[in-house]
Parts: sequence; structure tokens; C-alpha cells
Amino acid sequence: MAGGKETPRQKMIGMMYLVLTALLALNVSKSILDAFVNIEENIQVGNITEYDRGLKEFTKTQGKLVSVDSTGTKTESPRAKAVFTAMNEIDKLTAEKIQFIDKIKLLILQALGEDLNPKAEKPIFILEPGQDLNFSDTKKPGLKKDVAKRGGIDVVPYVKPIRMALHNVSKKDAYDEQMLIMGINESIEQPKKDAEGFKVWNEMLDYRAKLPVLMCNAVNELSKLKADSAGAEISTVEYKDPKINEYKDITELNTKLDKAFADILKKDLNLGEEIKKIYSGLTKNEKIPDPNGETGPLHWIGMTFDHAPAVAAIAALSGLQSELLTARADALTYLGTLVGGGTYSFNTVEGKAFVRPSAAAQQKYTYEVMMIAF
Repeated sequence: MAGGKETPRQKMIGMMYLVLTALLALNVSKSILDAFVNIEENIQVGNITEYDRGLKEFTKTQGKLVSVDSTGTKTESPRAKAVFTAMNEIDKLTAEKIQFIDKIKLLILQALGEDLNPKAEKPIFILEPGQDLNFSDTKKPGLKKDVAKRGGIDVVPYVKPIRMALHNVSKKDAYDEQMLIMGINESIEQPKKDAEGFKVWNEMLDYRAKLPVLMCNAVNELSKLKADSAGAEISTVEYKDPKINEYKDITELNTKLDKAFADILKKDLNLGEEIKKIYSGLTKNEKIPDPNGETGPLHWIGMTFDHAPAVAAIAALSGLQSELLTARADALTYLGTLVGGGTYSFNTVEGKAFVRPSAAAQQKYTYEVMMIAF
């Protein structure tokens, strides 16, 4: 364009067009990168919402651990304690997976040479009060763990992902570094399973396998309490991970889930349906056909992170955290329904009868009778 047998003026015009084309390309690229930044921001906002949804159920159950009657007498609720213990275990499991994914984000940003100090002029990580980020560790970067007391039980409080400001990342378009960390720098069909980033896949599968077990354990504990108080036989449900990583469509996935959880659905329909919903939300096809038909099936990690800009890779990781937080919130919401409203004391009980305002002669009508406590 700016070479060959051309006059100096033509060469100059050609060079200007070349520079203009390059600038336009950069602008398109910047728009795309900014879009990924906005997507990641929206995912983070959604993650906060899902975190708060689960926290609401957690707090409600914590408030039912001990009830106080009108005389000031305190009564502990064994049911609330059993459910609250299970909720704590779910939060521990979720925090473990959330923090692992945060570690992969940090490793990617470290590889890019970004300034990860929260006190930097343009900080990438925005910490909450009391959080301390170990951003310089090249093996296990992340929040320095702290232990808090909830209902007398030690738990890891950092279930919420670390807040990020991706617009402050300087190398938004880099992709070699994240592909190396995800283990797909050499093959997107057969990623390196020992790569630190690839382990995200295994961590998600581990969460999918363990979360329903914690839910079933809580239900079984409540059944035991009920049987002990009534002197009846204990009814329990058993969970076994069907390890579903391949399906044609959502219809086939539902069919496989119905078959896998048939026993639980038969014994406890509500529990079975909840586990089915959570399991479905955490399930992906491990192998995906190459849309271009150039190679064999691609691993989900390869398909998702192949040549993805750094900000897109981080947004994808935040998406996985969103799945974890949604599953957590759904599990905590279900468990919260298993706890009653607590112990109450009344000093007046009356019977009330309600009838329609008018009735014709010889016409039949029905009274509605209700017991009301004050």
C-alpha cells in the first residue's frame, strides 16, 4: 500500500490509510475488550446478589438456633442446629472452590505482569474491610485465610469472590499467558491435566459431587431427630454421584438425572427435585464437537479458553463462580425451609367461626372454623 512504484505523495497517502486501518482495528479490539470488562462486571454484581441470597437464608436459620419465650426462658432448636451445621459445611466447601478460582485469576494477572497491590494507583483488586490479599505469592496467591465464629462453629468467611476492576488491567488482550496456565497452550483437545488452571474443571466436579451429599446428610439428621422423638424407624436417603459429563441436549440430561436420582425422588420428592436442579446447573459437556470441523471433540476448558483475551478468560472464571454461588444459594434456601419458625408462647386461644354475610332461606352454607392464638 505504501511501497512499490508510487510517487512520494501516493506513498504518504497509502501510509496514512495503513495507519488509519490499524487505528480502526485497535478501536474494534478495544470495544470488544471493554465489552468483556463490562460482562465481567455484570457477573460480579450477579455474584454479590447470589451470595446475599444465600447469606439471607444462613442468617435466618442462625436466628432460629435459640428461641426465647415470654418468661425469658431460652430453648435450643435441635432441628435448626442440624440445618445450621450443614449450612456451615456448605459455606466451607463453597469458599474452598471460590478461592481456588480466585487463585487462578491471580496467577493469570501475575503472568501478565500486572500490579496487583490493592494500594496501587489503579488497583485491580478492591478489598473489603478486614481482607488481606497475598498478591505476591506465585504458588498460592489469594486472600489470607481468617476464621470466624458462626453459631459457635468455625468457618471460613470468604465465600464471596474477590472484587475486581478489570478496566485497570493493562494487558487486556494478552492470551498466551492464560492459555499456558489453563494447560491448553499445546492442545485444546487434550489439555495438560496437571496445569493449575485445568484443575478448575476438577474442582467444579468435586463441588457437584459433594454439595448434594451435605444436603442429604442434613435431611437424614432431621429424620433421625424426628424418629428419636416419635420412637419411629429412621428413614434415610443415600446419594451417589452419577458423574454425568456427556449429553446431547437438556432433554437427555433431564432423563439421565431422573434415572440417576430415581430413589431419592421416590423417598423425598422435594429433596430429589432440588438436587436435580442443582446438579443440572453444575453440569457441562466435557467434550464439545469442533464447530469448524477441523479436529476431534474439544475439551470444555480448551473450547472456553482457547485464544481468549485475558479479560475474557477472567470473565469465564467469574462465570464459574456464579454457578457455585447459585448452587449454594439454592441449597441453603432449600435447607432453610426444613426449619420451623421456632418456639412461641401464647396466653389466649379462641375459636372463631366465619360465614358468608348473607344466606337465603333453605339454602345450605358452610362455616369456616379457625383456632386463633394470642
